[in-house]
Amino acid sequence: MKHIWMASAVSAGILISMGTAIAAPEPFAGKHSQQMTIEDMSALLDARIAGMKTGLKLNAAQEKLWPALEAAIRENARARMAHRGKLDEKSVGGQRDAMAT
Repeated sequence: MKHIWMASAVSAGILISMGTAIAAPEPFAGKHSQQMTIEDMSALLDARIAGMKTGLKLNAAQEKLWPALEAAIRENARARMAHRGKLDEKSVGGQRDAMAT
């Protein structure tokens, strides 16, 4: 019986310590963490597009269609960034409202 209680206590201690480790926030997480600049995101997009084009190994007929696809990818990225900006503005506004009350 003593061994069962000891095992239960050790198990509970391990579970509690695991729970706090999982629930602990990551260091540098949140608004103060390093965020990519517009230039960084643009460079990353350029690299992804170049890598995609190289990886696809387009033939001559496909190569003719590439500019339209690249334009669509870039427009999608612009729209995504605009949407992200709106979400960030809402998030900051919501935090300000919560602090004011």
